[in-house]
Amino acid sequence: RLREGRPHIERAYELAPNDAAIVGALSTWQMMFGNFDRAIELARKSIELDPLSPFTYREYGRILFFAGHLDKSLEMYNKALEMSPDTTSVPMGISGVKVFQGDYEGALQVMEREKLPGYRYCGQAIATWALGRHSESDSHLEALTSGDDHWGFQIVTVYAFRNDLDRAFE
Repeated sequence: RLREGRPHIERAYELAPNDAAIVGALSTWQMMFGNFDRAIELARKSIELDPLSPFTYREYGRILFFAGHLDKSLEMYNKALEMSPDTTSVPMGISGVKVFQGDYEGALQVMEREKLPGYRYCGQAIATWALGRHSESDSHLEALTSGDDHWGFQIVTVYAFRNDLDRAFE
């Protein structure tokens, strides 16, 4: 179903190539399909168009993370937090970067700033697993799975990090 949106987002971009929200949406779409160079290019443009939006920096940070540019990703996430300390999913993004950089304690610590429980439990489950604190990680995962059912991506992320692919696909 996601692919069905392609002509619509591309048409919106054709009609409004200088609308930061549309440019940002297209950059995220490009990232989801692995077009990282184009996604980064569009994310930069989105920031140029709306340099005061913490959301543009958050999305640029997310794209850079998935593209493997961890230091630059962390820079963008921190910029988003600097602009708006309560922006959701930014601490989750910072935590993910820190995990991949091997700073598991830092990853866990930053999750205390996450406002949304689903992101917070996800990040805590991953960081505590990385620290070898498996029963604590299980508790965070249980909290994540016992709440609202719209945290499916975060649940899959925890199982994938644990290399429990059967449960991730479940």
